[in-house]
Amino acid sequence: MDPNKPVRACVHFDSPHSVAFRLFHEAPGGAETEMATGSSQHNPSCHSGGPFQAGTKIRWFFLIAGNPNTTYRMRVTLEQDGEPVINQVPVRGTTAGDGTANEVGEVTL
Repeated sequence: MDPNKPVRACVHFDSPHSVAFRLFHEAPGGAETEMATGSSQHNPSCHSGGPFQAGTKIRWFFLIAGNPNTTYRMRVTLEQDGEPVINQVPVRGTTAGDGTANEVGEVTL
């Protein structure tokens, strides 16, 4: 990762669920700051941020809605100049009986 260039974060939606999400970044020793918000209305939903220093954490929060007890699938990708910064992160699970689920996660650059 080049700490002098922005990072493009994309959320890819691989199942027919409705998803709203927020992305955050936190530099080492810094405060968590919102990077982007988005939804499954745009697939993929991509947002640029940074540049970020090495050790910066990228966090996400997903709110998922769909049919009860169904499997959802998403992927988080981070890239610079069209090249991956990290391996894509799969996000998978099953909605509850009411058709909802939450997912949180993070990666360190």
